[in-house]
Amino acid sequence: MRYKKSRQKENQNLVADFLGLPIQEKTLFLPEPDSISKVIDKIWEEWSMDNNDSPQEIISQNWQRILGPKLCNRCAPEKLDRKGILYLRAANGPIKQEISFLKKQILQRVNKLKGCNFIKEIKVF
Repeated sequence: MRYKKSRQKENQNLVADFLGLPIQEKTLFLPEPDSISKVIDKIWEEWSMDNNDSPQEIISQNWQRILGPKLCNRCAPEKLDRKGILYLRAANGPIKQEISFLKKQILQRVNKLKGCNFIKEIKVF
């Protein structure tokens, strides 16, 4: 430990000499900078990024429950815009028509999911 501190002081002296700056003893009392991984962990914790799923993730995770086992493999959520429109991609014309008949039921199921009650419309393409 003592070697490390003396090595640090030696390095500081070299840098100060090179830059032509006086050595400031106060810098020795500053805490070590955090590692990048520590900073990222702090940000994730403060912003609660790891705890909350986005509405898109919630819909994707519950897709089979929303559409049922027969239709869930023939139609998929494509995107969700800020206006509250959920765009679905259907495999073919008949599936698109079947989904359009079920829009109200699908919308009700989606709105029951946590964080998805702002979705007001479904468009199928």
